[in-house]
Amino acid sequence: MDAPSENGPVKRLAEETRALVDDLKEWTDVRVQLLQVEVEERVQSAANEVLMQTLVIMLMAGGMLFVALAAAFGIGEWLGSPAWGLLIVGACFVLLAASVRSTKPDLASRMTRITDDRKSTSQADEEPPKGSQGALPEQTHGE
Repeated sequence: MDAPSENGPVKRLAEETRALVDDLKEWTDVRVQLLQVEVEERVQSAANEVLMQTLVIMLMAGGMLFVALAAAFGIGEWLGSPAWGLLIVGACFVLLAASVRSTKPDLASRMTRITDDRKSTSQADEEPPKGSQGALPEQTHGE
């Protein structure tokens, strides 16, 4: 007679364990899905940023082309020949390219700083910008 009474709690314990394992599996599946969604959002955000930067660069390049042509034709008219204007503006671009090449600026770190600054200003309500901690107490400490 003891066997049926022991079978009840053991069976109940086994069912609870199975339910706990099922809940753990479900929680793990939901967690994996959440991570997939977060990764997809980050990839989409990065792709959007690249597309926006590309669009801005293309529009600026088109604008610069028209400004350069207007300057070239204006200088050419002033000197009496459009060829001279185009030659002078072309030479200015070559000199600009040579100076950029010779100075070798670190544009990648500058772009990273610019995007970091943009992110920190958009999150200003949530937390203070990095690097600002400690600056205020040092300034007011002597006063």
